[in-house]
Amino acid sequence: MKKGESQVGRSLSSTELGRMLRAERASVGMRRAKDMADAMGISSGHLSAIENGKNKSMDIEFLIRCNCYFKRKYFEHGTETPWDEKKAMELFGKGLMSASKNILLSMSYFPGKKRDLLVKLILTLLLIPNEPPMGMTVLLENERTVGWENPMSKASGLITSFYDAMKKLDIANEGLIDLPLPPPRRKITRKRRKNKPSGNKA
Repeated sequence: MKKGESQVGRSLSSTELGRMLRAERASVGMRRAKDMADAMGISSGHLSAIENGKNKSMDIEFLIRCNCYFKRKYFEHGTETPWDEKKAMELFGKGLMSASKNILLSMSYFPGKKRDLLVKLILTLLLIPNEPPMGMTVLLENERTVGWENPMSKASGLITSFYDAMKKLDIANEGLIDLPLPPPRRKITRKRRKNKPSGNKA
């Protein structure tokens, strides 16, 4: 294991996401990654890097593009089962877990109170120490001290319970699968520098 790489990052690697993308692409009759990339409005090189596990960052907009693409293709291809919330959850889950370095979030998908909750959630996780400080004790209201109790367990239980409850709501599932498609990314074309004429005279 490389320094700074977590076991979770290895077990849910970007290659697992790549296998899912290739399998889903084949299921709707799209053989070439370039055709899928063109339809999604991204470069074929970017899609290829993700499918082959060479991309260490994940952009949530990429996952939303994939979600919209497969939802439309499943309908056009007439598959027996539609692109549903379970597949969308699997896509987003594997996609976000595949990032070993950065996760890029477009704040346009987190307006108003969603933005506040996202910030509080991130700060909550950052406040939890990865390891208990040496000899640390917790002082209770009755001034009785007890040994260290990792708050990660409590945070994990609360967040997981709310997550499981949200998955059971139809309106929540529809909110995920119907996320609006972001606009195509514009290719940046840089002007080529003209070679300056040589100052040497014959």
